[in-house]
Amino acid sequence: MGMVPCVKIRNTTSGIGKCDRIILDGNRIGEPGPESQMVRQAWLWDYKQILLYQVGPDISPAGSIGVVGNERGLQTIVKKVLEELQAAVGDAFIIPQPAWFRAKTWPQGSLNLGWKIGLDSDAFSDAFRRPFGEDIKVWYGNSEMAKDGNLHGWAEGALQMANVSLPEIRAALDEVLAMNTKYI
Repeated sequence: MGMVPCVKIRNTTSGIGKCDRIILDGNRIGEPGPESQMVRQAWLWDYKQILLYQVGPDISPAGSIGVVGNERGLQTIVKKVLEELQAAVGDAFIIPQPAWFRAKTWPQGSLNLGWKIGLDSDAFSDAFRRPFGEDIKVWYGNSEMAKDGNLHGWAEGALQMANVSLPEIRAALDEVLAMNTKYI
């Protein structure tokens, strides 16, 4: 596939690679199920393993693997995943059937995915966004801290945090520019 694995074996010892991945963005409309896109992020974990990373509650398209696995079994997941990966790489090579497949789902709220029920997500997100308070010019943002829990694990979640912080960052940069131009 021309990808660098996350784990490289060197002289029988594992080391860290640069973790190449394929990101597919398919059908995000409608209910999750076998007709929805299942592969979102496919990481080449090592030269024999692919890790599929999905983040989202069961009711979101990102929850398709969990929903299909529970309703139709792992064989249905494996078939659909292979079809999607093969479509992504085209005719360059044939992706073989896996020797094994394991699915692990996390309930809503695990690791802040989709937020816990009853959490004041605005306050929680803002506390992480400005970790040292508003007087310190430090901003933080990643998708898992976005106010909208449905955007966790998606680029849109990180962009949401960036859009919230951008006016404050711009004002801070304008202050620095104004201070520097006084002495020119």
